[in-house]
Order: sequence, then structure tokens, then C-alpha cells
Amino acid sequence: AKVMCEMATCYRELGNLKQAMNFAQKAIRTNSTFGLGYIVKGEVYEATADACIGKREKRITNFDDKLVYEKAYKQYQTAASMDDQYLDTAKRKMSYIKQEIPTNEDRFMHPDQKQPKLDCYTWLPN
Repeated sequence: AKVMCEMATCYRELGNLKQAMNFAQKAIRTNSTFGLGYIVKGEVYEATADACIGKREKRITNFDDKLVYEKAYKQYQTAASMDDQYLDTAKRKMSYIKQEIPTNEDRFMHPDQKQPKLDCYTWLPN
């Protein structure tokens, strides 16, 4: 599982986010209690949101982006609850992106939207 996490990280750093997600998910399937798998998957979600925002003329975070950051946040929460070895890392990452996840006001303005709708997010797992 650790090697798969390292491969996922390499693919993420190379910008191949789909392959990175595949390896992160394989790591989690291989060892579902290994916190690093969830952290790496969260990092792929974050990188995906960052890449999508970066492609726009106006680099403003919208509700779709916030939903993807929330997916990352949930992965970090899972890592924190599953594996004490990665508890501090997961908490640090959660505190870093907490301001990026949807607020109650965001949810009020988008009451029926649970998944991102932008084309750059269509490949992400639900």
C-alpha cells in the first residue's frame, strides 16, 4: 500500500491526476486502515481543484471547487480516524483547507447540488 501511495504521489506531482487517483484507490483497497492512502487521495482531490481553478481566466473558487475540497477534507478525516500514525498530518491538512469547503451559506445557495458539475471534475469518483 505504501508503494502505491508513493506512485500516486509521483503521478500527482507529474500532473497525471487520473492515474494518481487510481493508485490512491488501489492503496486503500489493499489496506483500508492505512491512513496514508486516504491522505494521498485527499491530496489528489486538492490538486484536481487547484488545477481546475488554475485553468480559468479568473482564478476564483466556486461552489464546485469547494465540493472537491470537501472531498479532500473527508479523506483527511478518514485518515485521522483510521490510523494514529497519520493523525497529525491529517489534522494539519484539514486545518489548511477548512476555509475552502462549503459553508452553510454556500449550501443554502446550492440546495440540490451534492457533486461538482464542471467538466474538469467529471472523472472524479463519487
